[in-house]
Amino acid sequence: MGDRAIQTRGVTRRYGSVTAVDQVDLTVARGEIYGFLGRNGAGKTTLIRLLLGLIRPTAGTVEVLGRPVAGPADRRPAPWSRVGYLVEDPGLYPDLTVLDHLRIAARYRGLDATAVTDILTSLDLGRYARSRARTLSTGNRQRLGLATALIHRPELVILDEPANGLDPAGVVEVRDLLRALADGGVTVFMSSHIIGEVSRLADRVGVIHEGALVAELSVDDLRALGRQRLVVAVSDPEHVDRADRALRAAGVVAEVAGTTLVCSEALAVGHPERVATLLVEAGAPPSHLAVEREDLEQHFLRLTGGEPS
Repeated sequence: MGDRAIQTRGVTRRYGSVTAVDQVDLTVARGEIYGFLGRNGAGKTTLIRLLLGLIRPTAGTVEVLGRPVAGPADRRPAPWSRVGYLVEDPGLYPDLTVLDHLRIAARYRGLDATAVTDILTSLDLGRYARSRARTLSTGNRQRLGLATALIHRPELVILDEPANGLDPAGVVEVRDLLRALADGGVTVFMSSHIIGEVSRLADRVGVIHEGALVAELSVDDLRALGRQRLVVAVSDPEHVDRADRALRAAGVVAEVAGTTLVCSEALAVGHPERVATLLVEAGAPPSHLAVEREDLEQHFLRLTGGEPS
């Protein structure tokens, strides 16, 4: 079956003149937790819907657990018996109890009562088993949605905002649950606006912006974000290339984003005054220059210029 749980190649989705997802190449290995970040309207949910076959791509291909996914009208064998998912609202029936929902999910999956008992325990829903869905808090509605997604012990879990509405204790519970799943070989693909949780949990993180996958970070990359780096900004966009060339000529490689250059080498971090002199002499005087520590949230905001959602 290969070592890839998810693979997309050039996947694109357009709505008229609007490109919601733009030529995304994405590979998620089996057993890893992949965190997916993006601003409101960046294309996160659209890509998740493409992965689940809920909508067709305008161009490109999608594979899940080694099988092609084309859209809701595709009649080829699909891997959905091995996939669990929660997209946006859990879609609960207001007058059915927690137990009713889980029994229906178990019956649909061909599972016995043990599966219901196990998932009630795993997600701490036992005390609400007889409660109707309309009486549940937002956090417990989310727990129930997760329970229906996980009841059949899937190989791949695709989650859109799994911690939505949960209190801090619930967020930790979901984090521990997802880590336990991954440790047991389950692949987790999750979007979230809680960047701190993504950085604690994910093995890799992808950032989508205006429909395009603009960055991917490994565990080592996430750890490196806490290290010191020299952040340089120039006021004139025409000076960016000039500054970059001057730094490279001095043996300093910078990551460029807009009018900001970020340098991680010890030479730059240890001697910012030399960098300032170098840039002034190159005709690209900095408007800002400081040694900083950047976390995932700051990195995200620098890449996308806005708040996560």
